[in-house]
Formats: sequence, C-alpha cells, structure tokens
Amino acid sequence: MRFSWQTTGSALVLHIHEYVSGRWNLDDGTVTRQQMDRHAHDEHISLGYQITAGTNAGGDPASMLRLDQHVIRGVNSNRFAFERELAAGERAAAKYPAG
Repeated sequence: MRFSWQTTGSALVLHIHEYVSGRWNLDDGTVTRQQMDRHAHDEHISLGYQITAGTNAGGDPASMLRLDQHVIRGVNSNRFAFERELAAGERAAAKYPAG
C-alpha cells in the first residue's frame, strides 16, 4: 500500500493512492521483491497515530508510524517505517523490529 498523509489535530488522514502486491524476501539484511500486481486507488481514512524511533525489517534505525487500527487487509500490522538514507555508523545491531 502506498500512501501519503496529513495531520489534523490529533488525527492522521491517510490517503491511499496505490496498492502493490508481490513476494518480498529478507536475505542477510537485503530486501528483494517480485511485483505481482499494481493498481491505483483513491481512499481517505482518518486514524489515531504515534511516531516513535525504532528499526525497520532489515534492522536499520527508522522512524516508525504506528496507527491505532489495521488498515491493510490481510496484514497483521499497523506499523510502518519511514524510508531514508542512513548516516555513517547508523546500522542497528538488531535484525528485526520489536513488537
């Protein structure tokens, strides 16, 4: 699910603009994917949220967006990592996020 968001007071408005599906693998800290389907979508959802420090699936430091409810059908998670370049020496020792 690819999305953007905007905050309005204590709520976060999630704008879902695309769904992408496929196979994802994590091998020695490297994520690879084989895309199976991709389609546009236009939906807005208002949610409670929290942004905290954490780690992504590869164990790298990341800012985490935690939503107050699950928004992806079939996915048992409500946390998302912000993608960004790592600073020198920033790779985390942990391989998987807590939680």
